[in-house]
Amino acid sequence: MTPDMTTPLPRSRTLLFATFLLALPLSAQEPNFGRAAVIDGDDLLVGQPVNWYGPGTVYAYRPGPDGAWIEEALLTAPDSSRMDDFGASLALDGDRLAVGAPRKRDGVGVVYLFERASSRAGWSSVAVLEAPETADGRGFGTALLLEGDELFVGSPAV
Repeated sequence: MTPDMTTPLPRSRTLLFATFLLALPLSAQEPNFGRAAVIDGDDLLVGQPVNWYGPGTVYAYRPGPDGAWIEEALLTAPDSSRMDDFGASLALDGDRLAVGAPRKRDGVGVVYLFERASSRAGWSSVAVLEAPETADGRGFGTALLLEGDELFVGSPAV
């Protein structure tokens, strides 16, 4: 069966594509904006892990009254530093967000956890997860999966 090329993309793909075309923030550096992105319901989060002029950033968007995506928040690590790789990976489940910074701590990596009280509340940093001491590897937080109370963290250099 050949797909009908006139059929619109599903909402999530269309919105993500439109965001990259229309909503590149002035503070974002185009080659790094969107290295990671996640969408869940009315939330769209876009990572910019490398910023030559400051720390990595996660841009949080929500649909506005006219349906256009509006930048709602700008997230950085609580211990942010220039080129910290914050936002290289993202995982979102409802009001919980995990943000990977696999080059933080001299390349060992860190994962930051954020929560909010409701879908209309702001994001708050609640925890920083360090790589286990038993891990010889680097890149903790390169990949993330968040499902309810379970967080899976990838560290490919172990």
